Amino acid sequence: MKIFVFGNAILQEDSQPVNMMPALKKKYPTIEFVHSDPTDEWWNGQESPLIIDTVMGLRSVKVFSSLDSFEDPNVRITPHDYDLFMDLSFLLKLKKIHSFMLIGLPQQGDYSKIFEEICTSIDSIVVQSSV
Repeated sequence: MKIFVFGNAILQEDSQPVNMMPALKKKYPTIEFVHSDPTDEWWNGQESPLIIDTVMGLRSVKVFSSLDSFEDPNVRITPHDYDLFMDLSFLLKLKKIHSFMLIGLPQQGDYSKIFEEICTSIDSIVVQSSV
């Protein structure tokens, strides 16, 4: 399994996903975590990519599987990663990907709590994908 991680370690409000990568790699040694850039061909042939990124307006980790989920004006991908939203739109429209799962992280919060919520989400997705 491969998980694409977006974020920017330089921008504090967009750094949670990148900061979580070492701990996630340690907890899930069989999962490949790839720090990705939405302006590249990051999906690399994956038909249903799994993504971790910062989402503005969240108070806790939330899993999204539809672009329609972002219609709530209080829930947005960070301005830095607006390209990811557009990229997902195009990839779906062009049928380069069939679906996606985005584990959205809040911009700030308790590291340990957010880490545990990410792990719960990953565990749930892994169980769903093995059924």
